[in-house]
Amino acid sequence: MLTRKVLLVGGGVLVVSVIVIYAGLYFATQSLFDHIDVNNALNRAELVHSALFHEVDAIDSFCADWAEWDDTYNFVLNRNMDYVESNLVDETFPTLNVNYIVYLDRNGEVVLAKGYDLENETAMNPSQPLIERFRELSARNDLDVKKGFLRFDNSIYAFSARPILRSDETGPYAGTLIFARIVDDSFIQSPSKIAGLSFKILPVPKEKSVKFVNESALLVEFPLEDYSGRVVGTIEFYAEREALGILSSLYLPLAFAGTAVGILVVLGYLLFVKRAVVDRVERLAESLGRIMEKGAGRVEVEGCDEITLLEKRINELLDAISGKIEEVEELNQNLRLVNKLMRHDILNDLTSIQLAVEVLKEEGMNDGMVMNIERSVSRIADLIRRVRTLEEIMGREAELVEIDLKDIIEEIAEKYNVEVEVEGETMFMADKNVVSVFDNLISNSVRHGNADKVFIRGEKRNGKCYVTFSDNGSGIPEEISDRIFEEGFSTKGSGLGLYIVKKLMSRYGGEIRLLSASPATFQLVFKC
Repeated sequence: MLTRKVLLVGGGVLVVSVIVIYAGLYFATQSLFDHIDVNNALNRAELVHSALFHEVDAIDSFCADWAEWDDTYNFVLNRNMDYVESNLVDETFPTLNVNYIVYLDRNGEVVLAKGYDLENETAMNPSQPLIERFRELSARNDLDVKKGFLRFDNSIYAFSARPILRSDETGPYAGTLIFARIVDDSFIQSPSKIAGLSFKILPVPKEKSVKFVNESALLVEFPLEDYSGRVVGTIEFYAEREALGILSSLYLPLAFAGTAVGILVVLGYLLFVKRAVVDRVERLAESLGRIMEKGAGRVEVEGCDEITLLEKRINELLDAISGKIEEVEELNQNLRLVNKLMRHDILNDLTSIQLAVEVLKEEGMNDGMVMNIERSVSRIADLIRRVRTLEEIMGREAELVEIDLKDIIEEIAEKYNVEVEVEGETMFMADKNVVSVFDNLISNSVRHGNADKVFIRGEKRNGKCYVTFSDNGSGIPEEISDRIFEEGFSTKGSGLGLYIVKKLMSRYGGEIRLLSASPATFQLVFKC
């Protein structure tokens, strides 16, 4: 009877333990994997959002080419119809991948507005209300660039609106050029491929949300903002619950492990649990910690149970990750090689072009076209040098040595024909690429601020070297002063200059700050 009671009580405790363990595992992991699925879905929504703005950037690139063109500038001023007949033919719209091209004068009045149905390959006239909506995008100054999305009449448009300038990007602006594309199924094909999922855009503003449709899918709604920050539409798509699938595949092994643990708890084998499970899990965690610190290694496999299987799976995962890292490194090496070869070949060709320009100038051909060629060659060569500097920055850790600013500043000043006044502490820690920091700063002062003198003052304070850089130029417009260090932001050129400066300063363990927009004053902080 006692044996029977023990068996009944033990069996009941075992059943209850198993149920509690199963339920605890399920509910503890369910909320965790739900959270993972929601985060994954929102990350994919961000990817879709970025892919859409990539399409906007493509439209903006074409619009910039046309807006900063002497022919366009003269057309808006003189209404030369030869320009229309030569450039605004039906084939232009598919080439630029836009539905509407609108020219406005400085007063926002329409000079010309044309439309084209890309799907049916037929010309169409933009409606007057739509034209009025486009007129709201009229530029207010030489730097007033707008791009993004707008909503009109239950439709969403991707657009770029740029001030019309001369080919050398100088003003005053003659008006505004607008390129616009209807956001339809054909527009989202490319973003769909980039994001790797199908989605649609609803012309209805909604808040960001992720809804559980069923056990295998989520409904994601992500707001799409216009150029002014207002929500004009909603990105909507269904996302697979990948984490839940992983939970389903792992639940059975975890359940068996839980059953084993329950049996052991019921039987009272606490010592066995300590030695066979807890100690091994701690060793596994320590191994993973060492692997995380070293960036390499493998987990030691011992025994023959579920934890052993987990250790093997972890090693398989580490092998797969190592292989992917090697593949990525090999791809990076190949890209660096291709980049180096392309830079070399392009610079050789640019040298040939430069020599040809010099010959033309010696023969008396100093017209605007020759000067434009010379400026373009100079800009391309400068861009290649900046790309090379950026590659060096991102390629390896900086090896800091003591630098004397006076040793490098005179050559830069002579290059730009500018007077430089240096005073105070000029020794700090950097590498050879620090030349690019002061080259970019002086270049901006001369080219954009029309400065003919710069002032550099250094001081050592609290174990750091502070270098203040200023000039006597026109300064930086207040409306762009908070964006000058952004990657790709520029009113002229590549938009890499001050971005590279910021990256270099971070690489040196320092920073750069804009202290004043007028006169342009920067503070650079170095290690001493």
